[in-house]
Amino acid sequence: MVRAGGRSFLLLCLISLSCGTLRKSPLTNSISDSNVASLAPLTSTLWQQPLGATAPTVVLKRPAKRKTQCSPEGGRQVKAAERAEKIWSVPSDLNLELTAQGVTYLQARTVSPPVAVRYWQSWKMVTNFVISKTSALPRALAQTAVDTCLSQLLDLAFFDGEELAMGRDAAASVMYFMPQWRRPQSLSLPLSTKALKGWEKLTPPVARLPCPLEVTFWAAQMAWQAGLFEISLALLVIFMFTLRPSEVTKIRRKDLVPPGNSCKWWTLILHPMELGEASKTLEYDETILMPTARFNWVLQVVYQLFILPFVGSSMEFRMEELLFPTLLTSAMNDFLKGLQASLGACFGKFHLYRLRHGGASSAIALGYLSREEVMRMGRWRTVKSLQRYEKASRLAQIMASLPEKIKPVVHGAEAALKVAFAKVK
Repeated sequence: MVRAGGRSFLLLCLISLSCGTLRKSPLTNSISDSNVASLAPLTSTLWQQPLGATAPTVVLKRPAKRKTQCSPEGGRQVKAAERAEKIWSVPSDLNLELTAQGVTYLQARTVSPPVAVRYWQSWKMVTNFVISKTSALPRALAQTAVDTCLSQLLDLAFFDGEELAMGRDAAASVMYFMPQWRRPQSLSLPLSTKALKGWEKLTPPVARLPCPLEVTFWAAQMAWQAGLFEISLALLVIFMFTLRPSEVTKIRRKDLVPPGNSCKWWTLILHPMELGEASKTLEYDETILMPTARFNWVLQVVYQLFILPFVGSSMEFRMEELLFPTLLTSAMNDFLKGLQASLGACFGKFHLYRLRHGGASSAIALGYLSREEVMRMGRWRTVKSLQRYEKASRLAQIMASLPEKIKPVVHGAEAALKVAFAKVK
């Protein structure tokens, strides 16, 4: 028992040292109550500053995980394997603030790095506003004082035309950087929570519009003609499997499995357990079947270009690599944004998430998948969740609103893409 306790204490110390919690924070040395007033900018421009845009980047390495072995009594054994070390890249000033607030490594990991950076930008805005009102840092004030300032900030943001997401991030950032406050948020920030409810009533949620199947194939055709083969096929994979945009950049070659004796359909495995990275809903080994032959010709091209050259005993290690090695979601969004003008003003903003909505809507509208199959493919657990994505009735309306000169091109894109793909050997 003594030996086990010693190991636990040593592990705790190592984690604390990796987070910097045992070191004195430079932030707490550089900011004092006597000069906080000079840090506050004008309240009317708090949310217009490029917060943290020029901050250098520091890489925090996650402590190595212990090897685990499943009990043979469970009916199966899993070979213990070294998991790849996770890298969490965040701005250095965010790391300093987490240290100053006493937020531990594991507490910081409750959100993803992009969300942590977004919260950090909101927290800087809230901090500056609180300083301008009270000449004190938020952590030096009572919860009620911070809550009052935050509710006033939400009013200013609303009348300044900001999005509701900005207000939600501001409230969430306070709870993220002040984890010792009571939960839930409605108890810690009652005034701000009430203000957000009022904002929600005045700003009803806006759902994303689906991207029709014809427009998706047209976008893929444009990318293929431009020599952007990864983007072309990735757009189709997102649409066909109703993926979240970031998921297509994490697929390994071995995760796209062609039909065989064990399964007659194409299969896609997301968030494999051995990589240690869960999905948005904290799930591992999410398996998606493509229970239709409609898109076999697309998947066959993906297999021929990005998987087949690496099949074989001598190249087996290459199957662990990414399916689309150089693909970036930012590059795909930039490409879609470039096509937006050709689709007319009524089409709206063209971004990747519309493909997930469009995949679900088109499958039900065209009848090549049932509603239950779409739910399983999109990993929606309830019909209500599916209804937020599936808007089959909108597809015809969107197609009718396209400019007349582009309608024939869009309608013929799937056939043109089949001809182009047939030349792939």
